[in-house]
Amino acid sequence: MNKEELSRFIEIEKEIKQIKEELKKIAPEYRKDAVTGSTVSFPYIAHQVKIEGYDYNSFFRKVKKIENRLNKKLEELVDTKDKITDYIYNNIPDSELRQILMYKYIDGKSSKQIGEQMGWTSRTIERRLERWSKSCR
Repeated sequence: MNKEELSRFIEIEKEIKQIKEELKKIAPEYRKDAVTGSTVSFPYIAHQVKIEGYDYNSFFRKVKKIENRLNKKLEELVDTKDKITDYIYNNIPDSELRQILMYKYIDGKSSKQIGEQMGWTSRTIERRLERWSKSCR
């Protein structure tokens, strides 16, 4: 597993946030229309009847479509997270490097944040990541 594959998790999370925002923005459309009707008794005079209201059918179709997309991305995210976690815990013998990789690729933390959390400098974290990246090639 390389850097790009590990970074995919963070990208999928961003995409999920974007889809959730899109879902929040959807609102039912207000529609207006006119139909022709007639009086109920003879001479049955034709007249226009105005109809107004929200188009909930269209709204629910859009919501369902976006929710399906969101669910697919959530499944992809869970699968990717499982693969990354399995890879890190099964293939990285060094505990500190495992922590760095989990913070970086699962939690999405920067080298500076990881360094502060582990009591190291950001440069040390970057060097450890570079060494690991070179050993994966």
